[in-house]
Amino acid sequence: MEQELQRLKEQDILEKVKRLEPQQITEVVDFIEFLAERKQKVAPLMQLLNETIGAPLGLENVRRRLAKIPGKMSETVRELRDERG
Repeated sequence: MEQELQRLKEQDILEKVKRLEPQQITEVVDFIEFLAERKQKVAPLMQLLNETIGAPLGLENVRRRLAKIPGKMSETVRELRDERG
């Protein structure tokens, strides 16, 4: 079904292009190339973020960083229990 729709769109486009003058076809090709280039460009904000954040952290690295608790957990639990009385 999707392939059929794609084929119909392509046929429709080709029919419209056939009705154009050579100069207009050149403009259409230029516009298509412009769209393709624009799609590949990285937005300035994303480029800045990519340059400043450094290497991406993997999930395991994040887990290791978040799992670090200073001291021993059992000591912390005992201290909190003693504080409550």
